Amino acid sequence: GLPSAMIEQVLHIDVNRVLRRKRNFFLLRMLLLVLIPTALMAFYVFIYATPRYVSQLQIVYRDTSAAATTTPAIGGILGASGIVDMTRVLSSYIRSSAMLELVDRELDLRKKFGDPGIEWWNRLPANATREQFLAYFQKRITVYEQTGGFLSVDVEAFSARDAQELARQIYNAADQMVANLYNQPREDMVRHTRTEMQRYEAEMHAATLKVTQFREQYRDYDFSGTVSQLSTLVGDLQRQLAQARSELANARNFLGEKAPNVVVLKSRIASLESQIAQEQKRLASNSGLQTQSPAAAREPYSQIMASYLNLTQAQEFAKLTYTNAKAAHEAALLDLAKKQAYVVSFVPPNLPDKATEPDPLRYILTTFVLSLMIYAILSLVLGLLREQAGI
Repeated sequence: GLPSAMIEQVLHIDVNRVLRRKRNFFLLRMLLLVLIPTALMAFYVFIYATPRYVSQLQIVYRDTSAAATTTPAIGGILGASGIVDMTRVLSSYIRSSAMLELVDRELDLRKKFGDPGIEWWNRLPANATREQFLAYFQKRITVYEQTGGFLSVDVEAFSARDAQELARQIYNAADQMVANLYNQPREDMVRHTRTEMQRYEAEMHAATLKVTQFREQYRDYDFSGTVSQLSTLVGDLQRQLAQARSELANARNFLGEKAPNVVVLKSRIASLESQIAQEQKRLASNSGLQTQSPAAAREPYSQIMASYLNLTQAQEFAKLTYTNAKAAHEAALLDLAKKQAYVVSFVPPNLPDKATEPDPLRYILTTFVLSLMIYAILSLVLGLLREQAGI
């Protein structure tokens, strides 16, 4: 046989060869499973990745109307009898397609998020559908409902300015949504009162036109003055008649019926009675009126006056209703002008100083740890396979 020294040398060479092979295999596995993935992650973080910035704002719903409660809720705005939690409404609205449409119209988000300078897996596809665009937008917006009834909103973009501007537009759109939601019934009231005011204004003009046409028809532009003059004249004649009759009664106490003073008083009384009868007849006829209507020429003056009074009363009523309708419309406009429900940004959108994503330490360390775990699992599996194979 071979000398023992030679055998030991051969065995030593074989052991060294096995150890070298195991070491090389270990290094190869470490290189493939741990070092290369960690290096690739470092290359991605420091060279390839597009920095992402987060602007944060905090908002709260406020209602200063008399019917408002201390809770962030309003009742009846949506036409329901229940109470609407405006904090949840805002949270849902901020991540909705309606919000996306508004801010995209202002900022052209498709262009900003589809910039070729953004790495492809974080870039918005150029042919993205509305659903894909909304899903992408919702990944960039995070809303937290905080204890106390306010919202904290994190807005992510690929530049600090874009993140701040997007957050500002989200706040403006939320504030406008609340204003529209709250003002909708008030705008309806403004339209209703405007319609009523215009209707009553037309009725007032129509009533005024009827009075004017009536005056032109009878060519008397002061019926009240005419009646007042006739009434005053009749009253004065009746006063003179009463005085003459009193003088006649006194004269008969001392003079006979044929006395000159008695005869004169009788004649005066007869004349006054005749004149009073004529003036009263004028009130009950159309004597002295110049009318263009044959039917009106046969109408008594008292009836004409009654018709005129009806027209003037209708005119006054139309004026009163128009005045009330105008006041109601002005009150509705004033109520609409008051901004009683709004969104307050007590922490306005900030301008980020540095990118929050990707975080180099977290990304590289996470990759290294995960790679080590994968390496350990594969080593354990290979060890079990060798043991079963008897290698």
